[in-house]
Amino acid sequence: FGGRLGAFGLGVIGLNTEHNIETAESIERCDDVQLLLNGIAKDLNVIYVNPPPATTDIDTVEPSPSTAQPAESPQMALLALRLTRTKLLLYDKSDTKYNDVPSQVLSILSSSSSQHHQNIIPLLLQHLNTLPFESRKDVSSIVCFLLCCNTTSSKNNMTISQEFALYVQSKYEDIMNPIVYGYRFGLISPLGPDSMVLPSSSTSSTSTESSQPQPPKPDVALHCGSMLRSTLRHPTLYQLFISPSYAPKYVYPFLDEYVHLPNFDVASDAIETLRVILTGCSSSSTPIAGGGDGGGTGTEVGGISEQDAELMTRMASEFLEREYESVLMERFNRKLLSKPKEKVIPVNNAAAAVSNDGNDVPPSSSTTTPPAPTVLTKSNYITRRMSIQLLTTILLTRINYNVMIKYISSRSNLVLIMLLLRDTSPHISLDAFHVFKIFVANPSKPPEVVKILVDNKVKLCKYLSGLHKEREASDEQFRDEKALVISTIEGLEMDA
Repeated sequence: FGGRLGAFGLGVIGLNTEHNIETAESIERCDDVQLLLNGIAKDLNVIYVNPPPATTDIDTVEPSPSTAQPAESPQMALLALRLTRTKLLLYDKSDTKYNDVPSQVLSILSSSSSQHHQNIIPLLLQHLNTLPFESRKDVSSIVCFLLCCNTTSSKNNMTISQEFALYVQSKYEDIMNPIVYGYRFGLISPLGPDSMVLPSSSTSSTSTESSQPQPPKPDVALHCGSMLRSTLRHPTLYQLFISPSYAPKYVYPFLDEYVHLPNFDVASDAIETLRVILTGCSSSSTPIAGGGDGGGTGTEVGGISEQDAELMTRMASEFLEREYESVLMERFNRKLLSKPKEKVIPVNNAAAAVSNDGNDVPPSSSTTTPPAPTVLTKSNYITRRMSIQLLTTILLTRINYNVMIKYISSRSNLVLIMLLLRDTSPHISLDAFHVFKIFVANPSKPPEVVKILVDNKVKLCKYLSGLHKEREASDEQFRDEKALVISTIEGLEMDA
């Protein structure tokens, strides 16, 4: 910890507490989970909830009307050390005396007798962007561990992850709002250095002060993505996430905004999260941010049961059927599969910030409402390629039969896929072929679909004959599928 203490300009830090004077060294050696979480709750209260009045004392912090305590302050340094120690205790499996640490942590966090302890996780998430870099990793690691730990609780027969899921459900919006909207930090910090912007006005006060946009913090977005996918492993939390009440503000931002962010890592992470949302299938080895530093394996603790996996796949299918027009037609087709031609940004902003690649992004908005997102009417190459692969997965999943039939019975959908089939990118054209063959293989094609195929029969067969001809020698399945598609099109005739 010497490097971290040096970064804060601290040697031995002294802070008066109720029972003793704490030092950095005492925190590093502390095995008392209750004491650590008490300290975290107190630190959060001092830093974010009730900052102390201005003073010259080294152990207190000069308040600011519009900003939280700076990351380099002694109080923040102690918070960082406590978070690191808590993470290390959770991940340490080498000593049997630590076996009950997850149960202790969960019991304290969900204690009905202490609102301060109940608010530890929500406060950490709401102010994730203001924490030191390593502390952001620690918070993500702690949350992911508790969401994925399959160790049986000492209180009952439930696992730690199941108990923590109940805690998350009890504070659903307080936890999910900052996690979902944390993706916006992949582009620009919406409210300057203060805190995470929430989709609803959680405070009654309004601020007239202007906040300057801050540099992007893509690591915040990636940590939020990791925590969100860990949350979506639980059927009860997943069902809430895609419910009619929450889907518009939790699911739609991925389709409208996050997968289009200019940062490649953040956009790719958003697409992976979108895959989990639309298929209900969580990866069995999702990385835990900061896991390697915490003595863990860097992967999720345990897997999802087959029963839960089947249940969430069925939930996803029902969601796609219910939100077919809003998700697949209005957003997936128009925003994820279309070529980039234009962007639409809010016109009521006085100015626009410019990202590193020169794309316009909206400036920060008021401190009580979320910033108006940059709405991309078309997608970039990576988004189109990964989206069409996701579409193939959705259509070929057996439980999505009704969704598949509805999609391949649409004339406009066929036209879109035919345009992608002619894309200049060989990867996109190949992926488009795997969707196009579903249209052709449909034994009950509607007349408008048959008409398009018949009217373009000659051109289609000629184009398909030369499509990825170099693959035919090495990919026997592709060669056979292409031949079947061509012969099927050649045999099509319009009914009299």
